[in-house]
Amino acid sequence: MAQNNNDPLTRRDVGMEFLDVTDKAELALDTRSRNNGMQDDTWIVKNTSNYFIDNHLLAIIKGLPADVELANASGKTQEGEFPYLRVYLEGGVIKPAATMKMQLKFIDKRKQDNSQPFSYEITLKSGHGKP
Repeated sequence: MAQNNNDPLTRRDVGMEFLDVTDKAELALDTRSRNNGMQDDTWIVKNTSNYFIDNHLLAIIKGLPADVELANASGKTQEGEFPYLRVYLEGGVIKPAATMKMQLKFIDKRKQDNSQPFSYEITLKSGHGKP
């Protein structure tokens, strides 16, 4: 049967587009550990909207220092610029006011200051396929 919907939600559901859900969630750093050039950050993601965040949750990491890699990356964005982590949501959704944990693991190969934590930005999107 031919598809007759062309709205963003339908395009997301068939893997043609991703919905940016960054403004529907609150991110809080839960724990951070550093050891031998590794940094493990655990984030709490809270759905602050009145709607479900569903589908796959993609955490796109921007602003990493040179020589720092996302060790548990699912891939890089189509432009090849940014690593991302695909998170499979328990039950397929984050309900309104619900939280989940997301762990990001980094390899820090910086020659200087690799004992110091670094910062980065996280953009959250929902959808299938490769962002």
